[in-house]
Amino acid sequence: MTETPVPVSKAKAFSVVAFMFALFLVPYLYILYVYKTGEMPSTGSTERGMFFKPFIDLNAHSLSTLDGQVWDVGHLEGKWVLANFADTTCENPCLDRIFNTQQAITTLTEFKGQVLQIVFLGNQLVPSDNLKTVLNLKKQKETIVDNPEQSLFNALRAQIPDNTSLSTSLSTSLSTSLSEYIVIIDPKGQMLLFYSPEQSIQDILRDLKRLLKASAGGYSS
Repeated sequence: MTETPVPVSKAKAFSVVAFMFALFLVPYLYILYVYKTGEMPSTGSTERGMFFKPFIDLNAHSLSTLDGQVWDVGHLEGKWVLANFADTTCENPCLDRIFNTQQAITTLTEFKGQVLQIVFLGNQLVPSDNLKTVLNLKKQKETIVDNPEQSLFNALRAQIPDNTSLSTSLSTSLSTSLSEYIVIIDPKGQMLLFYSPEQSIQDILRDLKRLLKASAGGYSS
């Protein structure tokens, strides 16, 4: 005997459709909120990062690789970025900050392959042997050099706290304060958040995971 299927009420069908629509819409609204307001909605935990206001767009700066090739945001391949900065010698804690960032990315198993590490160097900076050793540990890492006008680092200097401590000659060195900062960059090449040396890598990963989850619905570069 064939059972007669129970009809689904219009109200229930509408509820299912509304739920599915919200499921895909919320991530887009989240990202839109962050971009429009420069604030990350609270979810019960404290955000440790500071938003760049305005965001710093890497597209507006001429950058290159260590071997002199032009670098652009297409190299990101749609990935989010944790960025470090290196001074002339990059001794500890500069080296530790770069190495710990690299190790932290490997713990993002849920988002494997979605996060890249970039190390920014001042124009014509010659890495020390210690820094070369860390940079050669390639695992999803790129090394980017600023342009002769230092436009990127000038933009950073304008927004990073205590900017009077930053070197005025970034072509040869960066201050310790900047070399210990970490920045989150979105797949479009926009520097969104920066984190001071006092903030742990776990705090940074917490914010990054929230952005990754929110953008899982199809964030495109």
